[in-house]
Amino acid sequence: MATIAATLPIYRELSPSQRVLRRLLRRRGAMLGLAVVIAFIALALFAPWISPYDPLQTSWSAVRKAPTASHWFGTDEIGRDVLSRVIWGARASLLAGLVSVCISLALGVPIGLLAGYVGRGVDSLISRITDAMLACPLHGLVPRGAKGLCFRAGKATPLTVERRQTKGTDFYVAQIHRGLHGTYVVLLKF
Repeated sequence: MATIAATLPIYRELSPSQRVLRRLLRRRGAMLGLAVVIAFIALALFAPWISPYDPLQTSWSAVRKAPTASHWFGTDEIGRDVLSRVIWGARASLLAGLVSVCISLALGVPIGLLAGYVGRGVDSLISRITDAMLACPLHGLVPRGAKGLCFRAGKATPLTVERRQTKGTDFYVAQIHRGLHGTYVVLLKF
């Protein structure tokens, strides 16, 4: 009897993060997308060493040249190497995306937590403002700042819903009974 138990494999339950990683590794499309994103991040980080030419250097003898062995993507109207400009442009694009996401989260998370914590009138007001901004179909005519507000407002709504669901839970009530302030409990949960 002891020999049978010794030969059986021992299975342990996977954590949620291990399950997510396992599902990600099984999907070829997701892995391909991850590889492309990692390649662009590496390209942006190592741009000074990878770039064959200075992206701002002009050469009047190489104006609008087709792709060659020395200029893989060709040159532009004033003789700059297009490949070098693409490599350096990846850095600017990733930085712009990172900054916009950070600003969006920095404004959306506190607004969503406030709406969920205070509730009632404040929640209703923030929800109506969010709905009005997200319903605007004229994104081409809306100034840049207002577009940013639309995206930030989109972050507030899911947090409001999560906060409403958490407010009546045993965790929330137990933390309040421990003597913690409600604002601290909101931040502790997230």
